[in-house]
Amino acid sequence: MTVLDFGGTAPDVAFAPTTYGPSTYFDDKADTATLSRAFKKVQGLARDHEASLDLIRGKPEG
Repeated sequence: MTVLDFGGTAPDVAFAPTTYGPSTYFDDKADTATLSRAFKKVQGLARDHEASLDLIRGKPEG
């Protein structure tokens, strides 16, 4: 999912790519607001750079 926020200079746009079939573009304000909230929630759950590298390298957490 990609959400483009133009800071009020243009309407927000979201893009949901798919493996098979057509991709979906969203430009309705309600849709882009929902997708933006979902993106921010996932972003908040993401590991930081070092924790991501540790996971890739197989180091245990702790």
